[in-house]
Amino acid sequence: MDLLDQESADDFTAALRDVTDTFFRTLVVLRLAAGGDVELLAGVTPAGDGQGQAHGELVERERGEEIAERYAVKFNRAYLAEKGLVDGDGTLLVTVDDLLLIYGRRFTLSAVADRALFRGVPLLVVLEAVR
Repeated sequence: MDLLDQESADDFTAALRDVTDTFFRTLVVLRLAAGGDVELLAGVTPAGDGQGQAHGELVERERGEEIAERYAVKFNRAYLAEKGLVDGDGTLLVTVDDLLLIYGRRFTLSAVADRALFRGVPLLVVLEAVR
């Protein structure tokens, strides 16, 4: 038994879009490995590694590099589709090969996730940006 009818589900999706459009206001530039830059508004928050690591601490990576900064960069998936970053089949065109400029500094992407599902449809995209 479904607790929400389709109209209520559509209202929820629209409300989430309103929230992300209202609060995701940090200007970032996605530099695509395939070429081209896309200016986007994102929700940007300092992020740990899930194991007690805090923003600003140095972390040794597997390749021997150190991470000085780590951010979780969030987008509404429908917004990325409007910006041409989701293809006609629904495949996200953002990959870990792309770069992200945040606050004028260059970050690499260590993870791309769009597992925030509602009724089987991805709603949010989260990028982990590190430098």
